[in-house]
Parts: sequence; structure tokens; C-alpha cells
Amino acid sequence: MLTLIACGGGEGEARTEYARIEAGGVLDQYPIGLCALVRHPMFGSAGLYEVEALEGVVEDDLRNPGDRAGFTYVELALVDGWWSAEQSPVARVLGGPWPSGDSGGWHVSLAVGERVGLLLVNPVAENRGHHDLHNLGVFNAPENGGYSNGQLFKDRRVGAGELGELIEGLAGEDLEADCPYDELPE
Repeated sequence: MLTLIACGGGEGEARTEYARIEAGGVLDQYPIGLCALVRHPMFGSAGLYEVEALEGVVEDDLRNPGDRAGFTYVELALVDGWWSAEQSPVARVLGGPWPSGDSGGWHVSLAVGERVGLLLVNPVAENRGHHDLHNLGVFNAPENGGYSNGQLFKDRRVGAGELGELIEGLAGEDLEADCPYDELPE
């Protein structure tokens, strides 16, 4: 059970624990290289994390005042810090149990116990002060080995250590600064 979150759902709001959440129908993203991705100003840290818990709740959608939506709180534990990594961040992602009784709407796929490479989106007030996850900043480990965000490292297998070194070598610079190297979508 998550203890670090402050949900805005109200007293007695039903919570749903998930073992796994699956992205559905994510629109194709503009192809972006690793350098531009890591240096994008929406991201503030990166690391290899273990997903400890996934808990869904219906709450007010602060980006759309007056609407209620499903959100899932993702409790993470740091395995290896790559850049400004936090020990135990909590991310809040759109998707989860909806007021209609349906469940879904996620843009990322995660499972409890999974180790995943993450570029964490900076916390903002509209996300209740929590990090968010963008699908291009989530590097899952497919069954064939290596880590991929679905665009980068689809063919070339990259382990967690190498991915971390690549991200660390690019992080912390302005988006317009020259890149010492880059990895392009495959």
C-alpha cells in the first residue's frame, strides 16, 4: 500500500492496486534521438528503478478543472542513479479506474517488480506535485533483453549499465548544446 502519496480523491475514495498496467493506443511519437530526449526540459532526473507498487484512484483532474479522471500512483525504488536520481520517487500517471467503472487509459506499461529505466518528468502543481512519466522516457526490458523506449534500442540490445552511461553522458546540458554522441531511433 502506498503511504507517500496525498491523493485528492476524498475521504473513503476507492483505490485499486494493480500488478501491471498496459499502455493502450499510444499515438506514434515524433522520432527523437537520445541526446534531445535526455536534454528535454520536461525531464529532471534519470535512473534504473524497481516498480514497488501501482495504485489507481479516481480524483479531480487539475489540468481540466471540474473533471474527474483515473490516475495511477507509481511507487519507485532506486536501483542505480544515472542523473539527479531520487531514492524513492512517486510518479502520478493518467489512467486507472475511471468514474464510469472502466479501467485503463495509460500511456506507459509497467509491472510491480519490474526494473525500468526512467527519465522522470519534473513535478508540477497540476500533477499534485508528483513526477509524471512520458512514454518516450520509459525504457522497459523486452523479453529479448536490453532496454528500449519503443523507438531507441529496438534492434541493438542495450543493458541497464550501458543505458545509464549513455544517459549520464548527455544529461545536464542545455537542449541546444552540442551532443558528444547520439543514438537515433531504429
